[in-house]
Amino acid sequence: PLDEDFATTTIAVNNAAVLGSEEWVSPSVGAEWTDNGGGSYTLDGVGTYSELLISGLTIGKIYYLNVSVDDVTSNSLSFRGISVYSTLASTGQKELTFVADSASAAFTRTNGGAAVDVTISAITVKEIPAKRWLVDDSGWRSYNAFNQLVSCAKAN
Repeated sequence: PLDEDFATTTIAVNNAAVLGSEEWVSPSVGAEWTDNGGGSYTLDGVGTYSELLISGLTIGKIYYLNVSVDDVTSNSLSFRGISVYSTLASTGQKELTFVADSASAAFTRTNGGAAVDVTISAITVKEIPAKRWLVDDSGWRSYNAFNQLVSCAKAN
């Protein structure tokens, strides 16, 4: 138990990253996207910002994206809400955290007028849950699921 001034009791925390439920469910597949099956999608074309989109995110919450960029034949993709969270220009497993600035997030071409041919798969988007707390003689510190310091305060 904590004492009232947070000064004498240390609380150990579980450092495992526990994420929320899967948000990458039933994506909307834009006109220039192909659903290859098995969770693989290819954007191949020239023209508009055709989107591979999910909705249902909560603005202001922190999310985790993990995606495999399997093939980049030409140009690149952006992963975005209102703003661009990341540009994916090379193959490999990519992961990032982002704060949702929109209720939806999408993969789209980085440059609307340029030809693009990119294949992605194994997409997961999950909410990073509420803060974890660490209390010790120096005060309290709050961390998110990836051990990033969120806030702290000194004990009196």
